[in-house]
Amino acid sequence: MLGLEVARVGLDDDGKARLEVGVGRYERELYDTRHGGEPPPEALAAAVRIVREQRQAGLPSHPANQLAPGRWLRAVLVAHPELVGAARLEPASPPVERTGVGDRVPAPAVGTDTGGGPLVVVASAGVDLELVPVAQDARLAAAERLGLDPGRIRLVLALPAGADHPVTARLAALLRAPAEVVAVTADWRSLPA
Repeated sequence: MLGLEVARVGLDDDGKARLEVGVGRYERELYDTRHGGEPPPEALAAAVRIVREQRQAGLPSHPANQLAPGRWLRAVLVAHPELVGAARLEPASPPVERTGVGDRVPAPAVGTDTGGGPLVVVASAGVDLELVPVAQDARLAAAERLGLDPGRIRLVLALPAGADHPVTARLAALLRAPAEVVAVTADWRSLPA
């Protein structure tokens, strides 16, 4: 939901699958401690409603609108691939696994550009010196999966306008196959995803 996971399927002690509701491991554990057992359908609906209501531009600070901003930006880009010159995008796993919901790990997406070529877009919502190496690792993972030379895959670093710091562009230009930095409209949080 807008880049936040509100539920996941886990295994109970008997190895049986069960739904766990909550944003992040601690919230899921808290819900389980308080209520135990399988959550009712209204619990999942409530989690979705809270995230949908709070993950909007212009609202006071709330965990739902502060957590994982790069994943939120990626959700917007998947819904509006034209913002980064893409024809189609879908979320991809980051090469560096997040250890918690509060981790600010760049969020990759893969797809095709408007010319039909392979494309990797990596979204970050702020100045992040790890963006370029993580993006290059995402391109390498996509190249391996597609059986392509990494240099044949266009790499775009998507940042909100104002977060596209010149050092990011300089680092992106140092790659063997340089990456492009695209500044997404500053009001990206207002766009539907």
